[in-house]
This record gives sequence, structure tokens and C-alpha cells, in this order.
Amino acid sequence: MLVVLDEAPRLTGGHTDFADTVSAVWENHIRNQRLLLVLSGSAVTVMEQMLGPQGGRTRATAGRVRRSGP
Repeated sequence: MLVVLDEAPRLTGGHTDFADTVSAVWENHIRNQRLLLVLSGSAVTVMEQMLGPQGGRTRATAGRVRRSGP
């Protein structure tokens, strides 16, 4: 299943713990499901703050984050 959240920064409502919340939900409820979660947003600085500088080039697989691409 593919889940795409476009303009993810708007979902945060100013809360800085959005990435932690997504991570906790992933670890506790979704981890073993066949799911690809895509977070996107046009505010690059905000996306980097949420996901780190590798945000657009990482992939979570079974609770692990790995690089996807060069």
C-alpha cells in the first residue's frame, strides 16, 4: 500500500514533534505491514527540519532507514 502525504509541513500545525509521532506510529503499529509512506512538501527547510538532511533520499524498511540513490 502506498500512502502519500503531500505538503506534510501543513499537517504539523506548528508542532515540532511530527517526525517523532510518525516514527512512533511506524514502530508500534505499521512496522510489519507492506506499506510505503511518502512525505512531501515544497518548503525544503521545513522538510529538512522534520526529516533531517537525508529526508528526500532515505527509505524506511522494516523500521530501518537506508539511503536510496547515489
